[in-house]
Amino acid sequence: MRVLSGSDKGRRLIAPQGSSTRPTTARVRGSLFDILVSRYDLTNTTVLDLYAGSGALGLEALSRGASRVTFVDWSPKASRVLRQNILRLGVMNRSKLVRANAMEYLQRLDEEDKDVFDLVFCDPPYEFSQWQSLLELLPKGAILVLESDREINPPVDRVTVKCKRYGGSVVTVLSPIEIKGGNC
Repeated sequence: MRVLSGSDKGRRLIAPQGSSTRPTTARVRGSLFDILVSRYDLTNTTVLDLYAGSGALGLEALSRGASRVTFVDWSPKASRVLRQNILRLGVMNRSKLVRANAMEYLQRLDEEDKDVFDLVFCDPPYEFSQWQSLLELLPKGAILVLESDREINPPVDRVTVKCKRYGGSVVTVLSPIEIKGGNC
């Protein structure tokens, strides 16, 4: 697995071993970032990478100009690998690693703390069934990138910018209603 573009293009990342973490494939990451950079300027954005695993999405965002990424994952194995990837790329000063359950982490933040995030990646395990609860906890003004095994219906304060299936993965990009988006 490698960083696809930006300042760290071509740099290798490692992924946690086993079946508990499912890294986003290079094809899906490439398409996802094509969607994002065609609509939004990622320069100096503050990113929240929930269910971070190897950190590939957040590290790709850093490589493409994001100013800071907070990585959240509960798995000790994933957290160790993610820390190695952060060190490998030399982005410690632009990264924060939180070992916690994503929903519990979001519940601890007040709205002001959530408002610092411009972009949120959510890639929970495919059997995840609490999408509506998770969506209610996410920052209201952020662009949301959701990866699942199925299409995720947006809440009333969001519009679907893009929804695309890549094999067994469905990527949905949601924008706050005040930012114009497209249709699925």
